[in-house]
Amino acid sequence: MIRMDMDKPDSERSKVKVAIRLRPFRFRPFLHSSEREEPCLRILDRQSVSIMNYRDHRESVVYSFDWCYGPDNTQQELYEEAVKPELSHVLRGQNASVFAYGPTGTGKTHTMVGTSGNPGVIPRAVGDLLQASQAAAETKLWTVSFSISYLEIYQEKVRDLLDTNKQDLPIRQDRSGAILVPGLTERVIDSYTQFERIFMPASRHRMTASTQLNHTSSRSHSLLMLRVVKAEQVAPFRRFLGKLHLVDLAGSEDNRRTGNSGVRLKESGSINSSLFALSKVVDALNQGSACVPYRESKLTRLLQDSLGGSAHTVMVTNLAPEQRCLFDSTSALNFASKSKQVVNRPLTLQSQQPVMKRRLSNSNDGDLGRNALLATHHDAENTSLIEPLLKQQKTFQMEVWERLESIERLVSHGNMQPVEIALDALKERNQQQRQPLKCGSNSPVVQAGTAGGNSTPVGVVAPFGKPQDVHLNAFLPTAVCDTEGSVKVYEAVDSNAPQFNEKRKQLVLDILNHGNMRQLKALQKVGEKRAKLIISWREEHGPFTEMEDLTKVEGLTSKVVNSFWMANVTCNI
Repeated sequence: MIRMDMDKPDSERSKVKVAIRLRPFRFRPFLHSSEREEPCLRILDRQSVSIMNYRDHRESVVYSFDWCYGPDNTQQELYEEAVKPELSHVLRGQNASVFAYGPTGTGKTHTMVGTSGNPGVIPRAVGDLLQASQAAAETKLWTVSFSISYLEIYQEKVRDLLDTNKQDLPIRQDRSGAILVPGLTERVIDSYTQFERIFMPASRHRMTASTQLNHTSSRSHSLLMLRVVKAEQVAPFRRFLGKLHLVDLAGSEDNRRTGNSGVRLKESGSINSSLFALSKVVDALNQGSACVPYRESKLTRLLQDSLGGSAHTVMVTNLAPEQRCLFDSTSALNFASKSKQVVNRPLTLQSQQPVMKRRLSNSNDGDLGRNALLATHHDAENTSLIEPLLKQQKTFQMEVWERLESIERLVSHGNMQPVEIALDALKERNQQQRQPLKCGSNSPVVQAGTAGGNSTPVGVVAPFGKPQDVHLNAFLPTAVCDTEGSVKVYEAVDSNAPQFNEKRKQLVLDILNHGNMRQLKALQKVGEKRAKLIISWREEHGPFTEMEDLTKVEGLTSKVVNSFWMANVTCNI
């Protein structure tokens, strides 16, 4: 199995980067030239923009951002300066997100998708990543593989754009905190031509409609997910997994100006609701709130990694310069200004590809070759630890075959009494051959025998950090592992013997002094809260010498300790 390790957050936290893009001015025909509009928004320099004060048109407000692009700036300039530097993070096993935000009709889809003659962010980013993979493959040291998924959020339903039969997919979160969509189609690509054949037809499945402000208004949020796996072909065989999310958000709409009604009005309500939830998430992050409302909408759930998560994020805010769009442009600038304060903590997702060692079958092994073991340890120390286990496994398999053959011979002669004697002999021999093992991540779990002929199991020897989910009233462990991996073995004792309570007391003390969280919770009268208190106390003051020392732990009174004593030491099993 390949073990996935996530690095600690970078020492320099990554803030959300914001780029402003101003589309060209659109003139409306008027009867009188005096009624012509004046721009309410203008770019001052490459990092600042000025907008008319909504409450007093004689004043202006200046905002500062990472980049500001006017109508004269090209798609290439925006991509090269704001987006392309983030691609290097993806190839290093980190996540990156780029999303376009702004009111309806400001050119968000043009920024992200573009046209065949003037491609946007998505085609350019995919092309550059594929080109980087080819350059890495030429060195013979790395291989890079790509896969894409494409979805839209339409009226709070996640729809698969690569497979239109999947109309309402769930959103889940795995144990590592990553957001995923089970059942979402994923296509492997190895060339830009193949990407175009997949992406362009899928883009036509996205919901669009005509409004008074935009003839091809997007009625849904779209998200293209590009998964990049970079594997090293020489030792130490590292493997990096990075993801690039390219998001085209639907624009906020003022239904008084769009003229929406019926289905269009319902779509507009869903869009505005999800964008409002996005604004609440940004506010909660900036205020340091312990509860961030990511689950209020499907959009914020999918963008959880991009805002306050573990991704490098670039937000392109598209604006309209017309005075009739002043309120929408002011709201978009205020949101962009808040978003650039959001801090992400990028993580590197890296795995170690193991060196596989296979015991090949030969003439001496016979059928044992089919059960060959795989050693998945790449360093010499772990390999030396596994070799004795491999030899022991081979010897054990040979003995099993010999015993089965002897039993088969007895059965073939029709003499059942010797068979029963042979089985008893085998059981006795197994009990004699059992040996306690040292603790460690490579030690197998070994179940101990029973005491005094009692059929109840009396113990388990388990690696430290992986205790068996057992209760002391049902099982009495015969070995306890401390934090350094050594084992203290206790002789199996009959529960009716006079020395039983003393041995049980010593065992419980060792668990209190050396057991981990799960081993402590296996004790009676100890839950998660008390286990944490016990671990905290012993780390500060040292081990417990007597059971009465538990009264020194905060929250454990004499009454509680006596109850603990009765439940774990003086009870009979």
